[in-house]
Amino acid sequence: MDQPIEKPVGIILIAIYNIFDAVSILFILLMLLLLFGTFLHSPPISFILFGFTLLVIIFAFVVVLFKAAFGLWQFKPWAWSLNYWLYLLAIPLMILFLIIDKDLRSLEGLFSVGVSLVASIAIVLYLRREPIKRLYQKI
Repeated sequence: MDQPIEKPVGIILIAIYNIFDAVSILFILLMLLLLFGTFLHSPPISFILFGFTLLVIIFAFVVVLFKAAFGLWQFKPWAWSLNYWLYLLAIPLMILFLIIDKDLRSLEGLFSVGVSLVASIAIVLYLRREPIKRLYQKI
């Protein structure tokens, strides 16, 4: 009889971090919807289409984050790749945001993106460890 695999603390923390990110993004999305709904009584159709498209893309990203968290939790083989590539792609994007976006140059913006950048690098390095890779190989 197969014994359940004990989850490494790092995997638990990454899954929690994914869920925290997803819930945070959903909260911000809801606040933006309320804000735009309050201030814009008759926006142009192009603004509505752009906003709806952006809403769908962001919501899809939230779904992917939830899926990535639960896949890691259940040791699904695809979850390792999904999380690895999500965080590997996030690293250059965050660096780009730091360079381009002047609003992120505030202390709060630098701290927020800096913490996310360090977390993404740590997650990528952790997922590259051989014992962690082996947990997600197809059996």
